[in-house]
Amino acid sequence: MLIGYDGDTLVAPDYVNGHDNTKQKGVSKYGEIEAMFVFGEKTAPRHTLKDGLERIKLMFELNAREKIWDEYTAQMQKDFSDCKDDEYNALTPDEQGAFINNLKDAATAAWVIHGLGEAFAGRQHEEMRNPALLGTWEKISKITNRMNSIGFAIYFLERKIDCSELTHFWDRIGIGDMIRAGIIEQYKTMDAELLELIKQAIGILEPQA
Repeated sequence: MLIGYDGDTLVAPDYVNGHDNTKQKGVSKYGEIEAMFVFGEKTAPRHTLKDGLERIKLMFELNAREKIWDEYTAQMQKDFSDCKDDEYNALTPDEQGAFINNLKDAATAAWVIHGLGEAFAGRQHEEMRNPALLGTWEKISKITNRMNSIGFAIYFLERKIDCSELTHFWDRIGIGDMIRAGIIEQYKTMDAELLELIKQAIGILEPQA
């Protein structure tokens, strides 16, 4: 991202945050730029806040309708609880590791939802500063922050669990139950909570439409 120029030198913003991977490393030179998008004056939004909330509602309704978290629970049951010792020990290390790698999908889901929560926490959209909605936004932010914390827990598990040591049935039962009860069931509950809060916000906006 560029914010201007000083003679022949391009100027970039000074990123200050806790995420090293978002910090821009160095400033591009003219010859390194293949395409440039210039943002000028602000224009009126094409869609309203209610339009955006309706799309978010559809996403959570789809999650519930497709029973994605129930499917994830069933997969964890198959991978861990239903796999007998001789079957598990006959797997290659890569095949054993695939069970734990499934956790990455759940972590990704948590961080995507956290990104959604940041939009409500920042309230950059003018309509989002409606005092009648502030309490709803705060509740959404709290839930998405919890999901983000679970995402970090999954990341830790995925890096630390040695699949070659899960040779006993009860070891796999323990891991499977921890993932199911400690992670997936929480996701399912929080999805439902977020859906109700989005519906609540839409209900507040509807009389103004």
